[in-house]
Amino acid sequence: MKQQNISILHNPRCGKSRGILQALIKQGYHLTVIEYLKNPLSEKVIADICHLLKLPPSAIIRKKETVYSSEYKDKKMTESDYLKALASHAILIERPIVFTDKKAWLVRTEEALDNLLTELS
Repeated sequence: MKQQNISILHNPRCGKSRGILQALIKQGYHLTVIEYLKNPLSEKVIADICHLLKLPPSAIIRKKETVYSSEYKDKKMTESDYLKALASHAILIERPIVFTDKKAWLVRTEEALDNLLTELS
């Protein structure tokens, strides 16, 4: 088992999230799985993850979600507003996000997975 403190924001109902989790386990990584829909994240934790991603909160929001369309779509929002929305509605957080204490990756594609595995090894 590869030793690194790695966490994944995981939604078990999401095929991409399940696939990335399985790929990392298959590679021998031990992960802390954070089911963020069951255990919503605070604004601070989301801000910390955004900092590790080097992305603003607006870049990790799922705009196709119903709650986004009904509550936020036509509003003028600051990054602080996006952060509050992500903390209030965990379903809006893009997934999967894999992170260590030094860096984070939004792993939506095979290429992103390859980059992650390269950086972790």
